[in-house]
Amino acid sequence: MILPPSPLPDDIGPEAIKISHRRTPSSLGFSLSLPSPPVTPFAPPFNLYSSSTPPAQTPRPSAESSKTATVIPARVLMIDDNPINLQILARLLKIYMSHAIGHMETADNGIKALKILAHHPFDLVLMDIDMPIMNGIDTTHHIRHPTHHPILPSNRGTPIVAVTTNDSAEWQRTYTRIGMNGCIGKPISPSALRETLNCVLELDRPHFTP
Repeated sequence: MILPPSPLPDDIGPEAIKISHRRTPSSLGFSLSLPSPPVTPFAPPFNLYSSSTPPAQTPRPSAESSKTATVIPARVLMIDDNPINLQILARLLKIYMSHAIGHMETADNGIKALKILAHHPFDLVLMDIDMPIMNGIDTTHHIRHPTHHPILPSNRGTPIVAVTTNDSAEWQRTYTRIGMNGCIGKPISPSALRETLNCVLELDRPHFTP
């Protein structure tokens, strides 16, 4: 008894049928060649890495390493009755302290300096001592004890550095006693300028920002 051939699947088209003229005991004179199923990439259902050898990972920067050192430029008030001295001082600051000095303002006597300090904040005051109208000693006293001049509260503790020819040890003790924070002798030495301002402005300490 000859059985009819099995029906073909619906998704097999005529182009997938190939007729072979080889005669085999189990064929009717032809054979079917069906297309191979699509190959799916092998995806293992488990982690190929053992717990002892994890895959290499790029280390993440720590919170400390993501911080960078920075210096905020200081606002400086320079007080001297000699305009040449002010020009020299400003020039030296630009050459040797440009990384730390920002805005610079000048006054040619203590009275003008007190008026400026009543309205504008500063981070540093560079004070001549021998000046007419009001000398550096009296000007410093009024900054530290503003009973007659309305100094901004933020300026009352601003570092004050004497820039003067009166730089003997005795004078320096006087400057410390009245509330000054340092002394730079004239003529100004660049190394003394850097050393004093680095100390007064605490530039030798690292300052970090996130």
